[in-house]
Amino acid sequence: MVIPELKAEVSVDLSKVAEDFYTEAAKDSIKEASKIGVDAVKTIRLALLPLQLTAAYQDRVARWIDKTIRSVPEPRRVAPIPSLALSIIDKLKYFDDGELLGNMYSDLLSRTFDRDRLGEAHPAFVNVISQLSPDEANLINILSSETGKVYFGLSAQEWTVSFDLIAAELQRCGFPGEPRQWLPRFAVDPEALNFPSYLQMYVHHLQSLGLITYNNTSDPEFFSVIGNHEWGKKWWTIELTSFGRLFHLACIKDSLESGLRANRD
Repeated sequence: MVIPELKAEVSVDLSKVAEDFYTEAAKDSIKEASKIGVDAVKTIRLALLPLQLTAAYQDRVARWIDKTIRSVPEPRRVAPIPSLALSIIDKLKYFDDGELLGNMYSDLLSRTFDRDRLGEAHPAFVNVISQLSPDEANLINILSSETGKVYFGLSAQEWTVSFDLIAAELQRCGFPGEPRQWLPRFAVDPEALNFPSYLQMYVHHLQSLGLITYNNTSDPEFFSVIGNHEWGKKWWTIELTSFGRLFHLACIKDSLESGLRANRD
């Protein structure tokens, strides 16, 4: 007995099937990327592909991507380097809009889409952000002034957590003048941090990451105030390294206004 061969033609629109995997937010981000070109669309699709079965993650990442691309003026938009952009986007799936570290990743991602600021997107910054607390990001911003800042105490002490207590300790040790008057100008304010008692730990950590360095000759004006008082062994001047300044420019400077407010709420 001969069994007749059965044939059937099935026509499937694969592009339509692919589109069905994406949420509306994801489609919007792909549409925005399409204004840059095919390479940008490919990168965004690759970023969203692993998230197709988790709509919540896909929506979150898509919103970050859309926000990031829109932050770059259209004439400056370029297709990002896929390896760098994908590593940043992978981090963004853990953050809701408004979180400081999420904003830092978003700012770094925007550099990869920006022809004029692409050089700021150092690959090492992806892992640096993941090692920072919001307080440490704030401390980097505090140190972004032209000269360094002083901090007190090799380790946390009861008197190192506020300007009032530091000034009282200075006067107890016989320091001349009114320290409380010049501390805001020259020193890191511990109370600008969420956890003031961790300031010394933050300094050591940022120094180990290559973001800050010690420089007790950076501000002659401060030394004219503090003189050669023997108590000087309890304070140190810190400032950003060139690597730290680039990190601040790429990842922190534009993030703080919205991000730090969200972390304090």
